[in-house]
Amino acid sequence: MQVQLPPLIAAYFDAVNAEAIEEQVACFSIDANVNDVGEHKTMAGHDAIRKWLTDTAKAYRFTVTPADCQKSGDTVWTVQTQIAGSFPGSPLPFAYTFTVAEGSIHTVLIEQK
Repeated sequence: MQVQLPPLIAAYFDAVNAEAIEEQVACFSIDANVNDVGEHKTMAGHDAIRKWLTDTAKAYRFTVTPADCQKSGDTVWTVQTQIAGSFPGSPLPFAYTFTVAEGSIHTVLIEQK
């Protein structure tokens, strides 16, 4: 069963799985924040997010498969995923919590579940 995602979040995951860094960056607002709990990293703005995406893609070859999507309020979406790749324990469950407004991702929190 395919999970129904909002178009912006679907585009983000499509870009992740295509290893399309610039397409991923384009999903974020200019002042977006990303908190990658597993990597103990927080990034703010396109340049920092681009570097994180590039470094992560080089370190771990991976794909993300959304398994569930829940909306909280008007702007928050939590997507449960399975991430498979070149890292110990693969595949692993992760939750991505997105805050979306004005057609862009403003924040994303990434946590292993």
